Amino acid sequence: MASPETVPRDLDETTVTIIQDTPERRLAVLGEIDEAYGRDVAPDYALTVQRHGFTPAWREKMVGWFEGLQQAFKLERCTVAAATDYLDRYLSQKSCTPLNFQLVSVGCLFLATKVEEQRPLTTSDLCQLTEGVFTREDIRLVELELLCVLRWRLHPPAIETFVGLFVELYEGAAKSKVEASALAYARAARRDLGFVGARAAVAGAAVLAALREHDAPRAAAIQWSEKLQAAGLFGPRPLDALADCCLRLLEKVAPHVPRGDRSAATPPAPKRGLDDHDSEVARALLRGKHGVEDDPHRTVSPTDVTADVYAAA
Repeated sequence: MASPETVPRDLDETTVTIIQDTPERRLAVLGEIDEAYGRDVAPDYALTVQRHGFTPAWREKMVGWFEGLQQAFKLERCTVAAATDYLDRYLSQKSCTPLNFQLVSVGCLFLATKVEEQRPLTTSDLCQLTEGVFTREDIRLVELELLCVLRWRLHPPAIETFVGLFVELYEGAAKSKVEASALAYARAARRDLGFVGARAAVAGAAVLAALREHDAPRAAAIQWSEKLQAAGLFGPRPLDALADCCLRLLEKVAPHVPRGDRSAATPPAPKRGLDDHDSEVARALLRGKHGVEDDPHRTVSPTDVTADVYAAA
């Protein structure tokens, strides 16, 4: 190896550019990722893609089911976010009958737990939750179909991540209360088909609504807006860009968001699962690890899905 004396001067004085890890920088990168995932979503898929009687109520009920299982099984919030993203991207490309919609939704949750959880749900868990409507083979096969339709792109940004970074940019008082309220608005909006395909905008509008709710000083809000502009997400006038979405959020979502302590302010999840049957199974499965025997064919990594399917043959 050359000694310092023999190192060429131009190599010795090479300038290394260090990219600082700031909320603005992380938001800029996250925005690019979100834009790439957003190209797979058709916000009007209920009208342009679905041809088998699909209604927004189907999706609202299913996202509520995801949230109910998240609470029952202590799943990560990002698991619900991922499952919902998978469902919207699938429905943006393929029309579903009611039964197939249920199966695809189960597959989305199954796949999301494999990606996000240390202890994913098993096919046995989901067969019990659906009261035997779907077999383990049904769930494995729909998982393969999902992977093909989604092109193995399984790590969408969660709206909670956007909210957290947006709140980091806010330097006013009651920061924790603002974040709790914004998360409540954002999670309530996730059930509404009208907000599909606008993850970053909904998160920004949720924070703006939270600032309004907590009477944030005008100067602090303007400073927050300037930092959003620096991140390059909403153009030169972020507050104007978010205003319409914020108004829709306040009109459609705010009535369903509890007042007061927002630390657990996600709207109450329905106590019923698929086909309106009481989900007593969900409570039974809380016993032990998941309350059922381990699926012998369960795979933790989605990269093993193919092997998992053929193992059951």
